[in-house]
Amino acid sequence: MKSENFEFLRPFDATLADLGLMAERYMWTDSPSAAVKLRIFAERVVLKSYSFLGYETPARPELLALIDDPRFRRHVPRELVSKFHDLRIQGNRAAHDHEEVPVGRFCQLLRGAFELGRWFIREFHGASPDSSVKFHDPQTPSGKPTSTTPTSSYTCPIPGCGYEFKTGRLGWDSHIGSSTLHREWQPAVKNSAQRKEIFRRTFPEFFQGLTATDAEPESTGHRCPIPGCNMSFKIGRLGWDAHVGAKRKHANWHPGVQDSERRKALFKAEFAHWFVD
Repeated sequence: MKSENFEFLRPFDATLADLGLMAERYMWTDSPSAAVKLRIFAERVVLKSYSFLGYETPARPELLALIDDPRFRRHVPRELVSKFHDLRIQGNRAAHDHEEVPVGRFCQLLRGAFELGRWFIREFHGASPDSSVKFHDPQTPSGKPTSTTPTSSYTCPIPGCGYEFKTGRLGWDSHIGSSTLHREWQPAVKNSAQRKEIFRRTFPEFFQGLTATDAEPESTGHRCPIPGCNMSFKIGRLGWDAHVGAKRKHANWHPGVQDSERRKALFKAEFAHWFVD
């Protein structure tokens, strides 16, 4: 059986081609296992790159350290570094938490692995895939193409996040300003304003075509920082406790926590910056 997207790698590294094939096959029935295959794919690309570059690796290498090593990053375009991390983080979540990966999100991961494979053979084998080699969303088990029709939503570009803003980019600033939502991205920066500024500089493509509807509306109050919530408190933060304590208003935020007081305590801990003027 051949891979839909990774056969171009087989003449150079059959293991990479097989990992891509297994990820494509398992994504429909066991997405966590498929995500782990892509993490192994990323790790193999990194380790093989170190070998080609003549860099030593420790007996038990940590992928995070290998990717962020300045020697390695000198050879890797910035946009590909984020794809390495994307596969690493999603694979870690799958391995430790058995986290399911939606089809649309998994297609993003596959595309990232595909681009890493193209870079790998071009950089270290001096080869470029035939112009006909292009990424295609895998077909479903029934043989129909995967539906990944673009919508008005935008995906958070921070590696490993995958959060989708359903109405343009509305709420991006509250989402990015919280360090608890992206613990491995800029972990030393806790200030909300600084995190948003770093995000703007790091991911300028996220703001291409930004319209007024994507911007945070002016208000004398404060917007709820829970991702996906558009609630704006008109008078300061008045009413925040009743709003946060009601699980039905944020069904996807700590869905296992029913107690109102516990939800409010979690909110205070996760969004401490929200209470600072």
